[in-house]
Amino acid sequence: MLVLSGCGILGGSNAGTVDALWSDVPQMDGLTKAKIDLPLAARLVIQSAFQGRFDFIAYTTAKAPGDVPAFYTKERMAATGWKNDAGGCLGNSSGSASSAQGSLCLFNKKEGAKEFGLAIVINQDEKTKQTQVFFVRVDMSPNGTATPGAGSTAPKASGTVAPSERPTRTP
Repeated sequence: MLVLSGCGILGGSNAGTVDALWSDVPQMDGLTKAKIDLPLAARLVIQSAFQGRFDFIAYTTAKAPGDVPAFYTKERMAATGWKNDAGGCLGNSSGSASSAQGSLCLFNKKEGAKEFGLAIVINQDEKTKQTQVFFVRVDMSPNGTATPGAGSTAPKASGTVAPSERPTRTP
């Protein structure tokens, strides 16, 4: 447990790492920013799958879990440069309380030599019945120096992202 927490995998008291949804990700109506941690299982899967640095932001909504993948379609995301070659979302997002756990929508984007991943994790809080929506942006560039939306070719510190695309971190 100590090793996981030292690597930043478990999260902590500061849920979310950015203040706002990125400008190239459309925001569904009815989302309210929330200070909740990314579920541990999702965090571990994303960290191991992408092997890179990631930022996330959390929202809640009274809408059914199935409304989230219905909004984040391949067509809507393609309008802002994101692709989904897998054919849609994974997991069960049918909207019923008993089967709404664990849906995941995956998109990717390439800007020149830079590569980004976007995971939309959909979960339903069992106590409040609110749908939780986590947006996770992953730097998948080979050297971890991707700078979304920046035209500069100047070297960046490892894992940094241009302020224009990555809102200010929360304290």
